[in-house]
Amino acid sequence: MITAATTDLNNNDTVEYWTEVTIHEMMHVLGLSGSAIANWVNPATGTFHTAATAALLTSTITLDNLSGTLLKSPNVVAYTQDYFNCPSATGLPFENEGGSGSLGSHF
Repeated sequence: MITAATTDLNNNDTVEYWTEVTIHEMMHVLGLSGSAIANWVNPATGTFHTAATAALLTSTITLDNLSGTLLKSPNVVAYTQDYFNCPSATGLPFENEGGSGSLGSHF
């Protein structure tokens, strides 16, 4: 549950901040987490991914001597290529720092 102080709702910065926090947390509720990939629906079959198909959506990458996980679902690849104007992008790396609450669950 997200609780925001109601005393500052007339402040646009406060409203914007809590809107962003709410959207961020709702993305986790909807399954944006590296550990939740096996619970995503495979659009090709309409069923949940198996361990084998979920494994195809990620790969381990090393950039500048740092290892991480690259999310490479077709939708993420297309969005990443468009957003960064980089047709050669093969996915989007998950965060590789932080504790168990953020590692592998954020971009």
